[in-house]
Amino acid sequence: MLSMRGVVRAWSAGAMGIVLAVLAVREARAEEAVCAGKVTRENVAGCAVRASLAVRAQSEAVEAAKGRRTAAEVVLPSAPVVSVSGAARTAAGVGPAVNVYAELSQEIEIGGQREARQRAAEAGVVAEEKRAAATGRDAGLSGLRAYFEVIAAIEEVRLAKRVEAAWGRVETAVLAAEESGGAAGIEAELASANALRAMQHRLAAERAEKAARTALAGLLGRDASAGPLVVEGELLPVTGAEAAARKAAGSSGVEPLEVGVLLSEKRAAEAKVEALSRARVPNLTVSVLVQRDGFDETVVGLGVSLPIPLPHPATRTNAGEIAEASALARKAGAEAEGARRKVQTELATAAAEMLARKAEVDGVSAEKLARTEKSFANVTAEMEAGRLSPKEAAGLQQALVEVLEAHLAARRALCLASVEVARAAGLAVEGGAR
Repeated sequence: MLSMRGVVRAWSAGAMGIVLAVLAVREARAEEAVCAGKVTRENVAGCAVRASLAVRAQSEAVEAAKGRRTAAEVVLPSAPVVSVSGAARTAAGVGPAVNVYAELSQEIEIGGQREARQRAAEAGVVAEEKRAAATGRDAGLSGLRAYFEVIAAIEEVRLAKRVEAAWGRVETAVLAAEESGGAAGIEAELASANALRAMQHRLAAERAEKAARTALAGLLGRDASAGPLVVEGELLPVTGAEAAARKAAGSSGVEPLEVGVLLSEKRAAEAKVEALSRARVPNLTVSVLVQRDGFDETVVGLGVSLPIPLPHPATRTNAGEIAEASALARKAGAEAEGARRKVQTELATAAAEMLARKAEVDGVSAEKLARTEKSFANVTAEMEAGRLSPKEAAGLQQALVEVLEAHLAARRALCLASVEVARAAGLAVEGGAR
């Protein structure tokens, strides 16, 4: 019977299990509620990982590898075998005699096969876990990239609407001046053309915004037809990406997740080679024999049997499997080196792009941008007040619009380049990598 202390311990363990299960359910519901609400820089990466089917599939691959690890934990290669047999013997002048035989045999591994299998299975688990981490990182980066595309599209629509409204005011003022004889017909045509082009640009920007929102909804597992996503945030690059970019300019010692995955697969293949090599050692079978013959004699015996291995292809020697695993290990090693070179090149390219875009964005100070915004807002008023001709207003307004659009494009490119730097440098993206 259980002691009182044992009962208390069992009850405490059960209660703790229930509490942990309740907390896990609450945490899962909280995460689901966060991912079902508005999309922000802080939750987009985590929600993209949560919704990724590739991540879900890779998590099942990890569970499968853990199942292989569990299978490798068995101590005996096979279950004990018990055999019982009987025989009746008769002879002339002798009464019938009954012989009874009982034998217990057990196969035993003597070549360290179990330890080798465990090492191979553990290496397989590590490789799948690293691949799961890489898959989750890629899913988070894809969500962050799509998030930046949406934020940039939202700002572009806002700018396009302001430009359309400004060109509309210019068109109205020029048409009024034409009616009073203060403007030529060609100026009115030019103003109408600019207003039409501004409307077309605004419609194109709205289409791009809808496409970006749809792409982000797909990555987050949302139903795009249920309504537009509520997306909030600013076009700010991934924190830490600039430092990684500047470091990459002078050093290429980066060990990205892709390389770690391939190296883990290489080690798993090498461990499999060892396990297959040790499996070639014949297993020893030990048996105990008990016999009761018709003369009421008991015979006890011990037996040892060992298979005789024959060279390939007479018997199975795992030669083909060993050659395959060895080739796969060499293949993974070559791919790891190729991935290292590729990621170093991509990091250098992304770092150069990010630093160039950073210089471009920093070239327009907050004061310059504010003056440009103010001038853009005042051009039409200056023309309406007669201090600018329609032609001068149109030229100045077009130049200011190009500055604002170029600045927005540079900020968008800077954010996307920071995502590429984060991917190549292996930066974390949970919480938007802020």
